[in-house]
Amino acid sequence: MIRNELDDRIAMVTACTALGRPSRTGQRDDVLTTQEWNHVARWLIRTERRPAELLFPSIVELIKDSELDPRIVDRVISIPDRASATNDEMTRMDEGGIWTICRADDAFPKKWKKRLGSTAPPVIFGAGPKDLLDWRSVAIVGSRSIAEPLGGIARELGARVTQSGMTVVSGAAKGTDRFGMLGALEAQGQAIGVLPGNLKRHAFQNDLQPHIAKDRLCLVSHVHPNTGFLVGNAMARNRLIYALSDLTVVIASLEGSGGTWAGADENLRRGIAPIAVWTGENSPSSNQALVELGAYPLNDLPANPNELQKLIDDAHAHVRSTRGDHHPCGDRAETS
Repeated sequence: MIRNELDDRIAMVTACTALGRPSRTGQRDDVLTTQEWNHVARWLIRTERRPAELLFPSIVELIKDSELDPRIVDRVISIPDRASATNDEMTRMDEGGIWTICRADDAFPKKWKKRLGSTAPPVIFGAGPKDLLDWRSVAIVGSRSIAEPLGGIARELGARVTQSGMTVVSGAAKGTDRFGMLGALEAQGQAIGVLPGNLKRHAFQNDLQPHIAKDRLCLVSHVHPNTGFLVGNAMARNRLIYALSDLTVVIASLEGSGGTWAGADENLRRGIAPIAVWTGENSPSSNQALVELGAYPLNDLPANPNELQKLIDDAHAHVRSTRGDHHPCGDRAETS
């Protein structure tokens, strides 16, 4: 890794997270939000500078004279004083199996840069093989409370995605998400769990850690590894699942409520990525409501790689025909 990329990461992690600050893992007044970081990133681009330059006190006078909001400036000029402690904690976490990458890194998921653009999280944390984040993938999501027939469908779909040489993405939550993920892992495939919090706890769970150790499972989160569950983080996590996948399959949802419905509804409105919904045997009536909103109906599980690819192609075509868009993704990233 070139030194500039590492320094870029240290600067962005210091600016946008609470790493290195004792007893603080949640939101803080001195942490830049994604939108605030984007203002800084645009200034860096206009002035032909890298994030790494924020590590040096010489930047202070320049940024004080910029058009940036004074509250943002106050947070940025404190970066040099906080960077050493941030880097120390990043190093400790990496030695403990939790890595950190930022939007300026080559390893940052390309789909998130392409589909989410400047709304992609500036910093992400993870455990396991980060290269899985750029594999072709199918997301399997749905309700936590799910009857066994539908759980079996999620599990079987996970296995068939694996047999097609693709990765399964899920939210790793109990119920549908975990069934789909385990279906892939039990078939000796790979999976990605996109978490809304508690990354450190999940990374060392007895049922997940062995798969991480074998480089078959990657857990990733956009929040501090010690942060617990928060509804807002869960909602933000939903779009990350959709944007990471070639196709998202909703197995079961509750009409008008719950995280699965909210994530599917947002994706259908924003056109982040293609979505299919299970309408075959034992499907709940609420799934039909997602079809009426524009999701592609899935009546049978794909039996082989060719059928899975056809499903992905058909879902893409369905999105284009219903939305009239050239491609169902967000703007390309224009910021670090």
